[in-house]
Amino acid sequence: MKTYLAPALLVLCLAGAGSARAGGDAPIVGFGVGEVLTFAVKWGPVRAGTAVMAVKEIVYLDGRPCYHIVSEVRSNGVFTLFYPVEDRVETWIDVERLVPLKHEKHLREGTYSQDETMIFDHSAGRVLYADGEWVDFEPGTQDILSALYYVRTLKLPQKGSIFIENQTNKKNFRIEVKVLREENLKTPSGRYVCSVIEPFLKTTGLFKQEGSLWVWLAEGPGRLPVQMKSKIKVGSITAILESVTPGRPAVDPPGAGGGEEM
Repeated sequence: MKTYLAPALLVLCLAGAGSARAGGDAPIVGFGVGEVLTFAVKWGPVRAGTAVMAVKEIVYLDGRPCYHIVSEVRSNGVFTLFYPVEDRVETWIDVERLVPLKHEKHLREGTYSQDETMIFDHSAGRVLYADGEWVDFEPGTQDILSALYYVRTLKLPQKGSIFIENQTNKKNFRIEVKVLREENLKTPSGRYVCSVIEPFLKTTGLFKQEGSLWVWLAEGPGRLPVQMKSKIKVGSITAILESVTPGRPAVDPPGAGGGEEM
């Protein structure tokens, strides 16, 4: 049953950077330090868990200011008795360039576990894993979590397919996303006009896609992930945005020297 608790939470990265950048649209960063997004994760009508994605702080890596972003998913109540989930994924995104400089993944899902650390060298086009192996990647490559926040800075086309380069588990892969339609959606956090997208993703762990998947991204500044739904072998999993704590924009310009150095 691995990956069923939150099959969509971090595959919002799917709405690709390449095509949006090609159109010349400048990024608009609608998130900031202090933003917290809380999701109810349901298996059919039953609440199976809670997911929280938060922009914790700005820290400095190699002298560059980075958003430190953490995503946590935990199973709830009776669901934990037969399939406990406790996942933590972190990324450090360059404030100016909007690419990851570091990524950590710690997955605990039933009897499955995975730990991964990646250090990105974008000037050399390669990433260092914890075991000392270097892997080459394409320009503009994102990790599985940084891509979500990157796409939130972009404008989606009305329809068609778009792509983004990704690196995880020592593999490069291109994610295809189909933009399907516009739809009005009401959730506990409010009413939204959304773009509905269908991503096609091939990877493992929490992000493994084992069935059809749809994501609702709110229009407007911030492009909030509002709802995710995935069909599985038995029923479906839905993640619904319950609450939003707004963040504040980065105030230190690149190289200003503020924040914590890692």
